[in-house]
Amino acid sequence: MLQIIEIERKGSIWTLRFEHAPPLRCSRAFARRLNIQAGQRIDPVVLERMRQSAAADLAEQIAERLLRRPRSRREIAARLRQEGVPDEAARAALEQLEAQGEHDELEDALILARQCASRGDTDWNAVRQRCGQRLRRRGFSAATAMRAVQLAWQETQREARQETRQDRAEPLPRDLSSLSDLSDMGDPQADPQAEPQAESIASAKFRSPVP
Repeated sequence: MLQIIEIERKGSIWTLRFEHAPPLRCSRAFARRLNIQAGQRIDPVVLERMRQSAAADLAEQIAERLLRRPRSRREIAARLRQEGVPDEAARAALEQLEAQGEHDELEDALILARQCASRGDTDWNAVRQRCGQRLRRRGFSAATAMRAVQLAWQETQREARQETRQDRAEPLPRDLSSLSDLSDMGDPQADPQAEPQAESIASAKFRSPVP
């Protein structure tokens, strides 16, 4: 039987230390679920099964936390390795998250590409080089990076064309009824009623006696 001589707690990750066995890293939820306590004795066979279950649980928990921001699969795998998660457990966790639709690498790459392409550059080659290099540094493959940059570029160009069309469009009058008011304000000489009135005034003027 192997005895737990110490439990090191760092946030949501616990490390179980044994006297004659390598330490076991697990999530806090995993340890509480099994009611693990210092001084507890565990059979070596049971401990090996616990290691496998703890690694899978820890990989899934860390990956879900990392996916709160857009990341590549390669970047997540590297972070899991830094946390001491075995590669096999990390690969299984990522495959499960992708199968459940919780991680779409192209969609994450597109989010980053949109941020990069929205700086206002109008030169496709400059955008392709700058954004592509940024995505590759984040662990995305060349094919995924190129596809994401192309989609982001098409979106920015489409939005720019729409804004240009809106700027060129002539604004309509706020009140269309004002157009009918303007139509009534024509030349008084064109008004058939205005002509007789003007003529009568002129006739009266010339009929008046000279002072």
